[in-house]
Amino acid sequence: MELLGKWWNSRWGRLARLDIWLYRDGEQYLVQARKGDSESPSRTWTYACEPDARAMVQQLIDTGGDGWQEMTDLYTRPSRTPPEGDDPDCE
Repeated sequence: MELLGKWWNSRWGRLARLDIWLYRDGEQYLVQARKGDSESPSRTWTYACEPDARAMVQQLIDTGGDGWQEMTDLYTRPSRTPPEGDDPDCE
């Protein structure tokens, strides 16, 4: 499963936090939404095409208030690998 997008409403706590994920799983697109912290249940919708899945993401954002931040880059960017010679203790 490939993560295509991640959004957060910039609020903390079980009662205020909202998270949305967009995934591609083979030829399906999944939108997952969770209200609350990591212990809270989530809801998932499945779509056959990416535009329909992104429309659902936008609908969830539009009904979830303001303050939304796209967090995709924090979850999908590759970790930094230091170039050779960056660490004087390594040969």
